[in-house]
Amino acid sequence: AKLSKDVGIPIAKVDAIAEKQIAQSQGVESFPTFKLFAGDPKVAKKYQGQRTAQKMLAWLKVWQDAKLLHTLNPSLEQVKSWGSKKHFSLVGFLTGEPSKDNAMERMLGDASFMLNAQNPGEDVP
Repeated sequence: AKLSKDVGIPIAKVDAIAEKQIAQSQGVESFPTFKLFAGDPKVAKKYQGQRTAQKMLAWLKVWQDAKLLHTLNPSLEQVKSWGSKKHFSLVGFLTGEPSKDNAMERMLGDASFMLNAQNPGEDVP
């Protein structure tokens, strides 16, 4: 938790034995379990790496700096080219209305966060 202050990501420690309901709702099956949330309890990524403070902090930094959305020029050729490089692609079309566009970008960002394997940009399993 002390190391997380360097990246500005708050870390909470939960006693999963005392807080069984929280542990169950988050799918905690073993200890320690380390999860990163993206603004919503349903938008989470479980850490799968080595259980050292440095490795966990490095994983947090990767996600903190991740570019999850790519803005494409509005051409069919560019969209096809971008999409053909991936096994799975999500495309959102903006309306020009900020409230709708912000909601679309948030949804696409959440989906990208949850679907990436362990690191941003990895192929979706």
